[in-house]
Amino acid sequence: MLQFQNWPISMYLLLITTLILLIARIVWQPPFPLAAPPLLKESLPIVGALRFFSARANFCKDGASKTKTGNYSFYFGKYRIVGLSGVEGRKTFYQSKDFSLFEGYAALLTATPNVNVEENGTKFDVWFLRKITTLMKKDNLVKGLRFLVSDTSSALNRVVARCGTGGGIFDPFDEMNRIVYHLTMRTVGTNEIAESQELLDRSLHLVEVIDDNNSTARIMFPWLLTLKHVKRLVAAGRMYLMINRILRDRRRTGRREDDAVQLLLDEGASTTRIFVINGLLVAKHRISPEQTPLDILGKLTLDDWESDFPLTNLCLHESIRLQTVGTAFRKNVSGRDVQIGNTSEVVPKDGFAAFHLDDIHMNPDIYSDPTKFDPARYLPDRAEDKKVPLAYGGWGIGRHPCCGLYLSFL
Repeated sequence: MLQFQNWPISMYLLLITTLILLIARIVWQPPFPLAAPPLLKESLPIVGALRFFSARANFCKDGASKTKTGNYSFYFGKYRIVGLSGVEGRKTFYQSKDFSLFEGYAALLTATPNVNVEENGTKFDVWFLRKITTLMKKDNLVKGLRFLVSDTSSALNRVVARCGTGGGIFDPFDEMNRIVYHLTMRTVGTNEIAESQELLDRSLHLVEVIDDNNSTARIMFPWLLTLKHVKRLVAAGRMYLMINRILRDRRRTGRREDDAVQLLLDEGASTTRIFVINGLLVAKHRISPEQTPLDILGKLTLDDWESDFPLTNLCLHESIRLQTVGTAFRKNVSGRDVQIGNTSEVVPKDGFAAFHLDDIHMNPDIYSDPTKFDPARYLPDRAEDKKVPLAYGGWGIGRHPCCGLYLSFL
């Protein structure tokens, strides 16, 4: 049996030194440069500013109010983060070529900080943006428009059928989420999943598991294996196997589908319903009494869908402003400190920038009575979203416009 009293002094010294080094590694946080915005006092050793995740809106507002420029610095774990606000902060955040959206969200939202790998000379975020931009082009959406109309009609028919047996009640958040997921899978996924209710339900469940199990602890300590992270890994693995089985079957049988996945393979890599349909569009485009609503909708062009809903688009614009909350992230990947607009402050090399969207969307200096649902605020005579630069982030702004804009309108 090992007797600790018989250990040589050198062994004790080695253990103590190792323990000290381990503690120092855990406690140490890389310093901010002198030109960084003021460091908030509530940024604690080891963990950093916990309120950034427990009460983010108040934290960001308080931080911005404590400095002259509205910019502030804090830690979360070892991550150095600069909170940006105001016009200069917005310009830097949304327009700087030195910031990476992909790497910012990977580290501070999904806790996967080393996923932007390079293959064949191209980083994943660049490759992904190219592919998703191609898939969202107007020509591709026109090609799949009839399927989107048919999928939506089938989904609404199922809702109507369930309402008939459930007292006429349904959960719009759940049902609309399913429809959006279905249309997304039809546009950028696989036909096999889009055309199978079983696979749709199963894959949607896996996506929800992945989305619901972000771990704050793992963001703070990227090496920590948490239960939530394990759940995400398992769900992601099951999703991968589902897609992989589909791809292997296509390769084995030589079967081809006209969908987004095939494109990548080829490159090597009811009452309410009747009211809505007739009230918004169908009656205008009916050319014979025999036409059903689905017949009419199936013949509409993408330009019809885009141009014939001006009031609906205003409502959509306002709805997105009200629900687009939280914080956007970027990582400084330039290899140097990045100046914040025309201020003398900087975002440190390899540090992160955070922008709280309430700084624009809930700003009374930009939007009058910002918590009120008021689609008329975007009409030309008011144009509140044009008052100041970069005042509306609902469709993405600056260097990162929304690639799925056409699909979102549809």
